[in-house]
Amino acid sequence: MSDDIEDIWKEAGDLNKEKRANRETVKIKKKVQSTCCSSGNTKKESTCCSSSSTKEEESKEKSDKECVEKAQKESNDEIKNIIPGTQKVMFKTYGCSHNTSDSEFMIGLLADYGYNLVDDFNDAHVCVINSCTVKNPSQDAFISYIAKARNTGKKIVVAGCVPQGDRNIKGMEDCSMIGVTQINRIVEVVEETLKGHQVIKLVI
Repeated sequence: MSDDIEDIWKEAGDLNKEKRANRETVKIKKKVQSTCCSSGNTKKESTCCSSSSTKEEESKEKSDKECVEKAQKESNDEIKNIIPGTQKVMFKTYGCSHNTSDSEFMIGLLADYGYNLVDDFNDAHVCVINSCTVKNPSQDAFISYIAKARNTGKKIVVAGCVPQGDRNIKGMEDCSMIGVTQINRIVEVVEETLKGHQVIKLVI
């Protein structure tokens, strides 16, 4: 009888050991899985997270590019159905009183030619952004406004001191540009820009 009891206790002890071993194995597996996308110490773990992050960034860039292209196509389609020279133009002026005077001069030329001048950004087909390096918000604000126009499919003409000083500033790569001594050619620049051409009128 005592032998039977000893056998039973022995079997129970072996069973408990086996259960504990199984629980430890499960814990180890969970720990390994949780470290795959943590900071990790191995090259394999680092690659896992880096690859995932890169794919997300590429996907976002592709989505943003597609949105911009769609907005620009819709804008181009709308412009094609309007009589040339009657499209809507909006001016955004930064800076000093001299810059404001230049904008008023260009607005007058465009109005005489038949263009419609608007104050609402959403109504415009082309934005003329007259910049100044004397009195103006930060360059980041100026470039952000260009990006806003580009992302909504607006045609863009950059005028004034900034393109005159440095036409290679990041963010202006595809913009038409007109310098401070060429503002009398604004009608020509706007007309060609609305056709989809990049026009640069600068005296360096």
